[in-house]
Amino acid sequence: MQPPVRIGFVHLNALCWTYFHYHLQICSKPLGIELLNRPVRSLQGQIAEIRQLLQEGIQVLIVRPVATEQPDLIAVLQEARKQGMHVIAVDGSPGGEDPFLTISADNFAGQFAMADYVCRHLEGKGKIAYLQGDQRMEAGRLRTQGFLSALKKYPNIGLVFDGALDWSSETDLRTQGMALAREALAQHPDLVAILTTSDEASLGVNEVLIQAGLVHKVLVTGFDAMPEGLVAIAQGRMHASVHQPLGRMAETAIQAALQMVQGIRPQNHQVVLDTEIILPENLGDAALRALSIFPSITQDLVTRNQEQKQSNAFLETLVDNIPTMLYVKEAKDYRYIRVNKAREAWLGVPRDQHLAKTVFDLFGEEDAKRYWLEDRAVMESGIPLEIPVERTEVPGFGIRYLHTRKIPIYDEQHQPAYILCVADDITERTRAEAMLEQHTTDLERANQALLENQRMLVNSEKMAALGALVAGVAHELNTPIGNAMLAATTLKDQCLAFAEQVSKGITRTDLQHFLDAIGNGSDLVERNLVRTAHLISSFKQVAIDQSSSQPRNFLLASVVEETLLLLSPTLKKTAVTLERTIPDDIELHSHPGALEQVLMNLINNAVIHGLDGRVQGHIRIQAHMQSPGWVRLAVEDDGVGIAPENIQRVFDPFFSTRFGRGGSGLGLSITHSLVEHTLGGKIEVRSQVGQGAHFDITLPLRAPAVPLE
Repeated sequence: MQPPVRIGFVHLNALCWTYFHYHLQICSKPLGIELLNRPVRSLQGQIAEIRQLLQEGIQVLIVRPVATEQPDLIAVLQEARKQGMHVIAVDGSPGGEDPFLTISADNFAGQFAMADYVCRHLEGKGKIAYLQGDQRMEAGRLRTQGFLSALKKYPNIGLVFDGALDWSSETDLRTQGMALAREALAQHPDLVAILTTSDEASLGVNEVLIQAGLVHKVLVTGFDAMPEGLVAIAQGRMHASVHQPLGRMAETAIQAALQMVQGIRPQNHQVVLDTEIILPENLGDAALRALSIFPSITQDLVTRNQEQKQSNAFLETLVDNIPTMLYVKEAKDYRYIRVNKAREAWLGVPRDQHLAKTVFDLFGEEDAKRYWLEDRAVMESGIPLEIPVERTEVPGFGIRYLHTRKIPIYDEQHQPAYILCVADDITERTRAEAMLEQHTTDLERANQALLENQRMLVNSEKMAALGALVAGVAHELNTPIGNAMLAATTLKDQCLAFAEQVSKGITRTDLQHFLDAIGNGSDLVERNLVRTAHLISSFKQVAIDQSSSQPRNFLLASVVEETLLLLSPTLKKTAVTLERTIPDDIELHSHPGALEQVLMNLINNAVIHGLDGRVQGHIRIQAHMQSPGWVRLAVEDDGVGIAPENIQRVFDPFFSTRFGRGGSGLGLSITHSLVEHTLGGKIEVRSQVGQGAHFDITLPLRAPAVPLE
C-alpha cells in the first residue's frame, strides 16, 4: 500500500481562504490525501511556514501568495521546487521568471461585471466609494483594473472615495471595512454606493450603514460570495457579490497535485475560472453550492467550541490570578459584574459582596463621586481613560494610590456595554518617589551650596595667584626703582658739590668730570625708569585682560612674553630654564586674560610639582598652526612626571598631591575650565614617571562668542 499524498496549504488567515481550505478537505478526504493547513498573516510568516513544510517532507505545496514579485518568496518557492516539491499557486501568481502553476478566478472580469452592474443600476449617475483590494497581490490589482475599466463607460458616476484594504493586516477585513465606511460617509454623506473587493469588508460596511440608518439607502457589494455574504444578500443588507468559484479552484488544484505526483506536467501554467454576480434572483443556486462545505464548517465549529471552552477556562484562571486588579462594570448603572482575586484582596471585600454593588457602596462619598464621574466620562466619550496617580482612601487600609485605566467595551451594535478597569497599587512606588523627590531637592540644594563654595574657592585661588603676582612684580619693581633713586640721589649730591666748587673756581677738567657724572647718572636713571614703566605696562595689560570678558585680537607671542615677564620674579628664585618657540605671526581673536591665566597655572604647576627639589629643570613652550583655524600650544617640563593612578584626576577640582604644602587642587581644574569653556579648546596631558609632563592645548583662532557650558 502506497503512503498517502501529503499536501500543504499556506494561505492568508482570512475567512475566504478558510472556506477554500474546507473545499480542499472535501476533495482530499475520499482520495486519502493528508492535508496540512498553515494560515499566516505576513510575508515572513509565509516564508517560514514553507520552509517548515519542506522539512516535514510534503510532496505538493498549495500557496496563496501574500505578495507578488517578492524576491524572498520567489526564492523559497524555487528552493522547494529544486528539492522535489510541486508548487501550485491559487488566486494569483507569485511571479518570477520560471512560472508556477496558477489557479485563480477571473478577478478582472468579476469586478468589471460588478462595477458595470452597479453603474447601470444607478442609471449612470451618483457618487460612489470603492474599497480596493491589496495592491501588493495580483488578485487585488486585477480587481481594481476591472473596476476602473468599467467606470470609464459612465462619465456621470463620480468616484469620490478610494480606500485601500490590507489583506494581510492583523486587523480583520470587517474592522477595516467599518473604518473606511465611516471615513467615506464623513467626507461624502451623499454616497449612493460602496463597492468592496471582499465580503468580509462589505459586512463591516453594512454594520456602519445600520448604525447610520442608511442600510437601504446606500448600495453595498462584495466579492467572494461567502456564506455570510449570501445571508446578507438574502436579508437585503448587501445588494450583490461576485462568486469566486472556490470549490472548482480546489478540485482543479487537487487534480493537478495528483498528476504532478504521478509525473504528469500541467499543459498550461495558468488556469482562470469564470466568476458570476450573485443577486437575490440567483441566490438559490449559490446557496446550494455553499451547502457542500457545511459539514466541514460544522465539524470546525465543534472543534472550535471545545477549544474555546478550554481557552475560556484558561482565560478565567489567568484573569483571576493575575496580580493586576481587573474588574468590570455594567455601562448602565456602573455596577460591578466581575472582579478578580487581586481586587478582592486589595479592597478587603469578598467577591460576592462586590458584585451588583456600586462605588457608593464600597467607598467614601468623595472618592465614590469621583469614580462615578470618571466612569460616565469614559462611556459618554468612548475614549479610554488613564489615571497615572489616583489617591484613594480604602476602608480599613488607609490612603492608597492607584494607577488606573478605564476602557469602554461595546456590543455588536456598537452600543456601550461595559467598562473594563485595570488598576495597579502604586502606593509604595508613590511614597518612594516622594522620598526620592525630597532627597533630590536636598541634593540639589547641597550641590548649589557646594558650587557656591567651589566658586568662592576658585575666586580665592585666583586672588591668591594675583597676590603672588603683585608681590613678584613689586619685588621686581623694587630693583629698578631703587637703582633710579640711588642714581638720582647721587646726581643731587654731585650737583651740590659742583655748585660749591663753582663758587671757589673750577677748571676745565673739573667741568668735564661733572658732565660725565651727570651723563652716566642720567643714563642709569633712564634705563631703570624704562624698565619700571615696561613692567607696569605689562602688569596693567594683564590686569585689564583678567578683568575683561570681551575677546580681542592679539598676537600669541606677545601674550606669552607678557606672561613670562610677570612670572620672571618667581622664576629667578628657581633653577628653571624656560625655552619658548612661538611664531610671531599667529594672531587670535580670543580672551588673552584667560590664556595668560592658563600659562601661569601650567608654569607654576611645573615649578611647584614637577621640578620641586630638582637641582635644575627645563620648561618648554611651543606653538604652531595645527589645521586651518586652529593652533596647538604645548607646555612641557622634564620633571618627576605624574603617577599613572593620578593622570586621570589631574583636572578634577580639589585634587592635589601637595595638600598642606602649597597645593590647593584648583589650579589645573581652573585651567581645564578656561581652555574648554572660555577659550573653546581642548587640553590633554601625557606623562610618564621620571620623564616630565606634557600638556597639549588646541585652541580655535576665534573663540566662541559665548563661553561654552
